[in-house]
Amino acid sequence: MIINRYFQSFWSIVILLFLINLIVNWGFIPEIFSHDQYRTYGGDGINYQYFDESFYRNLKEFKNPFDHNYNILYPFGTPTALQDLAPIHSIYFIFLRPFFSIHGSILLSILISIFLAEIFTYLLLRYLGVSKFFSLIFALVFAFNPGASIRILGHFAYMHYFIFPLSVLLILLILRENKKLIFYSIGLGISVSLLIYSTFYFFIMFILLILLYTTAYLIISRRNFGTVFEIFRDKIRFFLLSLGVFLISIMPFIYA
Repeated sequence: MIINRYFQSFWSIVILLFLINLIVNWGFIPEIFSHDQYRTYGGDGINYQYFDESFYRNLKEFKNPFDHNYNILYPFGTPTALQDLAPIHSIYFIFLRPFFSIHGSILLSILISIFLAEIFTYLLLRYLGVSKFFSLIFALVFAFNPGASIRILGHFAYMHYFIFPLSVLLILLILRENKKLIFYSIGLGISVSLLIYSTFYFFIMFILLILLYTTAYLIISRRNFGTVFEIFRDKIRFFLLSLGVFLISIMPFIYA
């Protein structure tokens, strides 16, 4: 196949995916370099732009990004931690806002997340033994699925779904590998915390995904919970490390 012949290395696949993203999303390039700070095409776009900029400014001043916002509903203000405002953008803003507008930074963060969704889906499928060709195809299908694409201009929080394949890949690496487990555990804790910082729906969906997969595994393999615990016993300390990193990562959210 062409993929196997001309794209031998992982980095050649990365370049191919980058070029595909550049072509598919070419229409957004002028928007990224726009000087307009606030622009929306419907949905909750204007809310994300205002609050994500507020989160970013709090981070720059070493404050809790979820500090009570008194600019809304003055003089009472409004809590921001429970508003599902995609604070993950403020993490991107640390690197993007010095160079781009609020509107451009959010769009660029979305495009980066779509690109990461392709990369991590490809890596996950390759790790599971899927061929390069089908891994590439399904990575593109997952990244450009209609359910997400239709929300790209209005519901920004739902565009950071790269966290799903990344988290599943890290779980499998912890279960199957014997090296770099501390690194994978720390990455898993941070990855799962990003689900909350993206949208609560993603975090709930991930928990349901793990529960459903575990249940299906028990049914298909006909093993009891004791046997499953034996499988996890050798690696449980690494999952506890992930839990600790997760709790530390969401401390600003907890204390808001």
